[in-house]
Amino acid sequence: MACVFEVGPTRRESFGGDKIFMVPSTSTFGARLAQEIYDEFLVCKICLESYQRPKCLSCLHTFCEDCIESHVTAESAYKKYTDYREFTCPLCRKRTQLSAGGVKRLPDNFLVASLAEIVVRQRPPRCAVEICDNNYSTLKTQHVP
Repeated sequence: MACVFEVGPTRRESFGGDKIFMVPSTSTFGARLAQEIYDEFLVCKICLESYQRPKCLSCLHTFCEDCIESHVTAESAYKKYTDYREFTCPLCRKRTQLSAGGVKRLPDNFLVASLAEIVVRQRPPRCAVEICDNNYSTLKTQHVP
């Protein structure tokens, strides 16, 4: 049987012997996990921001619709050809075919969009401190979405 002692961001667990193990508390672990998921899977590797209309390429990499549109335009200008029917993935260089509708017709990545919504809901609200007058005597906090 384990005894658990909460100590701030960590907790100590004793398993009946003299050994005590320090492990992250559940709330801290959950926040770190949510942040790691967000950083690794929910940020566009082109603009380094949260995905806006995530689109999936044939190699299964995902980017914002506008980022891919800019990439296709830049690639075609650089290579000086007007064939907009295919382009290379910015990460793995695999070719992706474009249909007549262009980047807008690439498949939406619903998994990434749904996961982003869940992670954002789990984050605690942030507060910003704003200085209200020149004397620095009155401070006001406001909710930042």
